[in-house]
Amino acid sequence: YTWETQTVKFLLNQKKIYQNIERVPINQPLYDSVVEHGIESPILCMPNYYPIAGSQRMRVMWEIVRKHRDGWMFKTMVEYVLLMGR
Repeated sequence: YTWETQTVKFLLNQKKIYQNIERVPINQPLYDSVVEHGIESPILCMPNYYPIAGSQRMRVMWEIVRKHRDGWMFKTMVEYVLLMGR
């Protein structure tokens, strides 16, 4: 496994994510928590950056960027991404 730091903008611009992320249902309590506190836990991803664990957090980021008045201010809320198989 490899630890890698990426911005939300980088992650959401990955082809596999933007093609599939809207299939993940929105978790409203998680959305509210991320708006208030940001994301504090790493997201476990495949080498193509699609989340293995953290798809609901990724979906919440997608919604924040699309709908929240501050949008991309959340671009640094992901501290770490754990990549598999490098």
